[in-house]
This record gives sequence, structure tokens and C-alpha cells, in this order.
Amino acid sequence: MKTEEEITLFLIGSKFFKTNLNRLAAQAEGVRNSAEIEYLHRMRVASRRLLNGLSTFSEAIPKRKLNKWNLEIRSLVRVLGKSRDLDVQIKYLRSNRKNIKTKNYKIGIERLILRLEQRRNQKQPGVVEAIYEFNESSFKRDIKNIFDARNYKKRLTIKKLHDKKFINKIKKIISSKITGVLVFDETIYDQQNTAELHELRKAIKQLRYTLETFDFHYGGCIKMHIKIIKNIQDILGRIHDYDMWVELIPKFIIKEKRRTEKYFGNIKNFGNIERGLLHFLKEVNNKRKKEYKQFILYWDELKSKKYWESIPVDLNSLIK
Repeated sequence: MKTEEEITLFLIGSKFFKTNLNRLAAQAEGVRNSAEIEYLHRMRVASRRLLNGLSTFSEAIPKRKLNKWNLEIRSLVRVLGKSRDLDVQIKYLRSNRKNIKTKNYKIGIERLILRLEQRRNQKQPGVVEAIYEFNESSFKRDIKNIFDARNYKKRLTIKKLHDKKFINKIKKIISSKITGVLVFDETIYDQQNTAELHELRKAIKQLRYTLETFDFHYGGCIKMHIKIIKNIQDILGRIHDYDMWVELIPKFIIKEKRRTEKYFGNIKNFGNIERGLLHFLKEVNNKRKKEYKQFILYWDELKSKKYWESIPVDLNSLIK
């Protein structure tokens, strides 16, 4: 027999999965047709929310299915993520190209755009296949059956949503996500720890998605925290984008130089390409340093105000 708190969480989960499955399905046609990059972005976000939802509502899902669905959704997220990264990089380079005043520097950027566009086109069949495989999986059908609100002849009420025991249940779920964020607190003070900063960004996203899951029903203090968490996520996102360029550019120069030599028999004309790319890399490194400093200042400010401890405390205001 389920407790009232478990049933209330179940009913929230029912609405959550229905909403995000619809959001994901709404983007599918646009992604398949490569209509515009925002279709893929929205589909990726919806798939990430679904993945986070499996964790949030795990107590209502049989463990065997939970493990299976985690693998299925992660597979979709991974494929969409690789193509989304390329879309973002191409968009960034096109914007950057407009601001380059030295003509010779543009040559390197244009070559990089060309190669990234070629790579993105190669990824598209895999994206279409991943969507097809996900649609053919049992996830959509089974998750709807498990979270069918008709399984319980009850409705969400203000009283149930603001019950002290249920709010404590939400606090426990959100606190576990906060713990997942704070495990990176010590390692992020070394700006060379790019992997840890990236993992922190993912943990921040999971916390944000969890808060947004309950924001629909509460708003108020949760909405305020979402805004702060989103700000951290955006800063870390820019740092991650710069880190990707720092890793990519040197490798690209080596690979493209070999490709040029193989095609032309020499690298006489490669100088301008390399100069443009190295100039771009220098700019990226400078922007990354500034962004990292901003992040650490903001992170320390939040810690000094005991921000992370304040989130569960603020949730007490939801009790009525």
C-alpha cells in the first residue's frame, strides 16, 4: 500500500512524463528534416529532462525497467548531444567570422566551418536512426502505463501538495541533487580541471531540472532558485564551449595540415589557415580565463551566503 506522499509524487510524475514525451515528439519532424538547429536543441533538452525524471520518480518504476530505460534514453541523449555540439560550434564560428577584420584570419575559420558542417551532415543519419529506435522502444508505452493517473482514483489537491510529509519528501529529492553539485566544490578551484567543471555543469543541470519539475506546482521560492541555478549553468556552459575549442583547434590544425599536404603535395598555402586558427584559439583562451574568474567569484559569493543550505530551508515555506 502506497502512502499519500508516494501517491502525490506519482501523480506529479504522471504529468511530468506526459508533458516531456509530448515535447520530445513535437520536435521529431523538425529534427529529421534538419529544419533548424533549435528543433534538435529542444529535443535534447526534453530527453535530458526525461532522463532526470527517471531519477526523481525512481521509486515508482520497477528497477529492471529503470536500468533499461536509463540506457535507452542515455543513448538518445548522447547522439543528440554530439550533433547539438556541432550545431553550436558552427553557429559560434559563423558569428565570430563576421567580426574578423583581418582577411587572412577568416580563411582558417572558414575552413573549420566547412569541416564541421561536413561532420554534422555525416551525423544526421545517426540522429534519424536514434529517434526511430527510441520511438520503437517500449519506453513511451510502458512509462505511460506505469504513470497512468487512473491507477489511483485520486487527484492532486492543494492540501496534498503542501502537506508537511510531502514537502519533506521533495526536500530529500532536491537535497540529493545539491549533494551531487557540492562534491565538486574543492576540485573546481583549479581551472585546469576541465572534466570536473563539465561534470559540475551536468550536476547543476540535474538540480535545475528537478526544481523545474516541481516549479509547475509551486512557483514562488522554487522559481527564484531556478533563476540562480540557470545563471551558474550558463557560465559553466560558456566555459565548457571554450574548453571544447581549446581541445579541438590544435588537433584540427595537425589533421588539416596532413590533409592539405596529401591533397596538394605541400603545405605552402596552409600558413594563413593556421594563423587564423591560432588567432581564434588565443581569443578563446582569453575569454575562457575571464569567464572562469567570473564563475569563481559568483560561486564564492553563493557559498558565503550559505546559498546551498538555504534551498531546503526555503522549501519549508511551501508547507501549509
